[in-house]
Amino acid sequence: MLAADIKGKLSLREERSEDFLTSSVFSAFRYVGGRWLERFLRKAHRWEDTTRQRLNIRLESPRYLFWPNYHDPVNLGRRIEPDVVILSKRAVVVVEAKNYAGKHGKGVVAEDSGEGGVHVDRKRLLDQLAREYFVGRDLASRGSGCSDFYVVYVTRHAVFPAEDIAETLSAIAEMDGREGQRAPGRIYWVNWQQAYETFKEMADDPSAPRFQEQISRDMLEFLANRSLCPFEGFEFLDAFKGFAAQAERWSGAFYARSKRPYWTLIDEAGIDATDARLPFYGRGDYWAAIREGADLSADAAGFYHERGNTCQPTRVE
Repeated sequence: MLAADIKGKLSLREERSEDFLTSSVFSAFRYVGGRWLERFLRKAHRWEDTTRQRLNIRLESPRYLFWPNYHDPVNLGRRIEPDVVILSKRAVVVVEAKNYAGKHGKGVVAEDSGEGGVHVDRKRLLDQLAREYFVGRDLASRGSGCSDFYVVYVTRHAVFPAEDIAETLSAIAEMDGREGQRAPGRIYWVNWQQAYETFKEMADDPSAPRFQEQISRDMLEFLANRSLCPFEGFEFLDAFKGFAAQAERWSGAFYARSKRPYWTLIDEAGIDATDARLPFYGRGDYWAAIREGADLSADAAGFYHERGNTCQPTRVE
C-alpha cells in the first residue's frame, strides 16, 4: 500500500485517510525499533508549558495495539477505540491521531436513566481525548504491568491546538476533580511534521542499517506527499534571476506557498509562474491546475485542492 501511495496510485479519499496515515507512520516506527518512536514522542509537549517541556519517556520492548476496543471506564455500557495504544514496561501511551478532522465530542452532558424503577442522573463524557485519558489511567493501574500513562494527541496543526486541549482538561476536571489536577502533566501534543523530522534523522544516521534507511526515505516521501513536512524556506528562489536583489525585502513576509504574497513575489521578481522548478505543497495540486487550464496569474492565484478528479482554483484574499 505504501508503494502504491508513493507512486500516486491511491484515490484522493485514500490519500486523506487518517487511518492510513496513522497505520503507516506507527507501523514504520514498529519496524525500525523503539528508540525512533521515543525520539518522535519526545518532541511532544504539554499544555501551556512556557518552557516547552518535552515528553520524557523511555520505552522498553514496546507493544503496539492498533485500534484496540475497550469498555469506556466512565461511560457505562459504552466502548472506546483509541487509534494506537503503546504498552511498555514503564508506561502506557494512548495515541489519538487526526489529519484534517478534529477530535470527536465536546464536554460533559447530563444523562437520565432508569435502573430498577429508580430515576438516576448520570454524567456522560463526550470529549474523545478525555475518554481516552481514562482508558490510559485504567490500563496503567489495572494489571498492564506499566507504571505510568500519557495521552499523545497527533495532528497536522502548525501550533499547539490550545482550544482542543483546554476543552479536554475541563471535561476531565468535571468528571473527576483529582484527575483534573493530574491531567495537564499527562496530555501531550505533537504534529505529524515532527514524524517527518524523526525519519529525516533516521535517514541521515550513518549507523542505521540499510532497511531502516529505506523505510525512512519512503516515509519522508509519504509524509511530503501529504504536506506534512516542516517549512524549509524559499532558498530555491535563489536560482531565479531577479530574485536575489529582493530577497531581504521579502524575507519572512509569508509562510505558506498557498498565500498571495508568494504569487506577488513571483510576479515582481519576473519569474514565470509555470516554471517547473517552482515547488508546491501537496502532490500535483499546482500542476493538476495547469492541466485543467486554470488561470495561474498572480491576481487569480490562490491555492488549489482536488475535489474528486477536478482541480478547483480558490482565491485567497
